[in-house]
Formats: sequence, structure tokens, C-alpha cells
Amino acid sequence: MASKFQLGSRSHVAANRGPSGSADNQKRSQREQKEVSMLPSSRFTLLAAATAATLALGCVSMAHADLTPVLEAEFSGSGTGTGTGNIVQTGGTGTLVATSPATSAIGTTPANEFTSGSGGYLLTTQTAGGPDEAGVSITPTAGGGFNSWVSLTGSGPNGNDNTINGAFDFFFRSNVAGSSWGANAIRVLDYTSFATGSLRLVLDAPQANAIQLQIKNNANGSQTAVPTAYNLNIQANTIYHVAGTFTTAPNSGYVTADLWVVEGNTAISSTSTPTATNTSSLAFTATANFGSQPIVFGHVSYGNAATTMTTEFDQFRIYNGIPTTFSALPTPEPATLGLIDIGGLGILLLGRKRKMV
Repeated sequence: MASKFQLGSRSHVAANRGPSGSADNQKRSQREQKEVSMLPSSRFTLLAAATAATLALGCVSMAHADLTPVLEAEFSGSGTGTGTGNIVQTGGTGTLVATSPATSAIGTTPANEFTSGSGGYLLTTQTAGGPDEAGVSITPTAGGGFNSWVSLTGSGPNGNDNTINGAFDFFFRSNVAGSSWGANAIRVLDYTSFATGSLRLVLDAPQANAIQLQIKNNANGSQTAVPTAYNLNIQANTIYHVAGTFTTAPNSGYVTADLWVVEGNTAISSTSTPTATNTSSLAFTATANFGSQPIVFGHVSYGNAATTMTTEFDQFRIYNGIPTTFSALPTPEPATLGLIDIGGLGILLLGRKRKMV
């Protein structure tokens, strides 16, 4: 039978293994008490705290299984297939596109990664006055991409209005501050077939230090939701996390668009207050979805570039619902706590990823 230690007082009660009061039991008791007294009580306090923290972290990691993107482009390489080493990791395929003098490439320099360990990124350049298209052209798998959001019938007072529910996010940084942006200095998305009655999705910069999200019915300009985030104070060479969500009220058919623009490699909760929000004043009655054309992401062609700039992008994701959290980019694991049991006594060790210190 094992000894029972009372950590707070450093005392112990030893269960007899032989006749009560034997010399062996007394020696064993004295030796165990000496071992305990050699360890300061703060060590036990730290050990208990570390154990509690480790257990708590384990519970948090299992608390929620969030939505998986239907399309994810991590830009881990310039390959045109799907998976590691390709532009698109899941939900489609992609190729680089650019109209000279604009350029696009996959950045692979470790020192320039968005975060240490986040890997490749999309690198675009454009020259003021020249063509502005630079980015990637992504062909989603059938029924995927932005069209996964759309049911053309099923909501609203008539029961046959559009239902649009979905989300997307990405990270970007630019070498030009938002205060120097011209109109459409960035036009990250402009997705539509332009067919009569089809849907259109746009994310652009309507003016300096502003980002605007828009969804509309091409056949009826009144069927639109347009949240615009003004006075953003976008800093040069700084990471920003952008997310957009669309939800349809089943009774009215009205579509609400929410937009978040958050500085830094920061996770975004879809239940947090958005940077901007807007709800349509009418139900949508589009007769076609966004179309079957590829998705151009980065700088979508919209005339001539307003500003000479370099813009980089990472982790473009599309969801066919609203995730609880738009996660941050991966970063190196922080210092971890490990517990090693030696002779029944816990010793706290501090370590880092792939290295014990």
C-alpha cells in the first residue's frame, strides 16, 4: 500500500507493510518524509496549477468542432492541382493570373511569411494607371464556392424568395497605408456571371481607409445589402483579418451582410459586433446564382490601377454556413508544460516545440 502525502503541511501517513512499529517501517517513513521536506511547498503549488491548466486546455480544445471550409486556398505553392504545394488546398483548383505590368506570384520566403510557420502567400503588384488584374483564378468543385450559399427558392413571405447563408474570410497586408488608397485601390472580389437576374458579390475599397462588402441582384438594384467600414486607419505592412457573413431571415427574406476588418493575426468570432453591417430592404428574387465562372481573388480587373502598391494575401476560405470562429493563421506552439512522474513525485518541466530545455 502506498504512502499518502498531505502536501500543504508536508506531513505524511505511511501505511504499514509489515508488523506495526517495525524498524523497517520506521526507516521507510523517515526516508519518505525527508524526500518530501527537500521539495519546497511552492513546487507543489506550481505542479498543481500546471496540472489544472493542462486539463483545462484539453477541455477547451474539444469544446467545439467548427465548420470546415468548402474551399480553402492557403497558397502553399504555385501548383494548379489540389492539396499541399498547390494554390488551393481543398474545394477546387487555381492558377495565377495577371495583366502586365501587374504581377502575381506565390511568396515563399520564410522571413516574409504572414506568421512564422504559416507558409506561402499570394503576392500581387500593380502600377497606377496600368491594368489592375493580379491574383489567382480559382475553379471551385461543382456546387462549391460561393454558390454553396444559395437556394433560389425557399424563404420570404411568398416562400419562393432566395435564401443566402454563408461566409468567407482572408488575411491581407499592403505596403501602402489606407490613407493613400484611391477608389478601388483594392478590389479583392467581384464575382458574378452578369446574367440577368443573377447574384453579384463585391469586396472593394470605395475610398481611402474604407472597405465595402456588397451582395446584390443584378436585375434589381434595390435588392442589395452593403455594409461599409469607414475610417479604418489601415497601416502599411500590417496584417488585417477580413471576414464577411450573409444570413437570410426566413420570414421576411431580408438578407443581412456583416463585415469584420480586424488588425493583426486575430481570430474573429461571428457573434462579436461587426465592423459594419447592413440589411436589405427587400427579399432577394434572383433567378440565377453567382455563375459557374472561376473566382478571381486578389485584385480583380476593374479598369486601371488607382495606386502603385504591393498587396499580399493569405488563407482565403469560403464556408457554406456561418462558423462560430474565423480562426487566426497558424503560429509556432508556445511553451508547453510537461509532467514527468519520478518515484511518485511530479516534477514540472518547461519545454518548447520539438525542444526540451
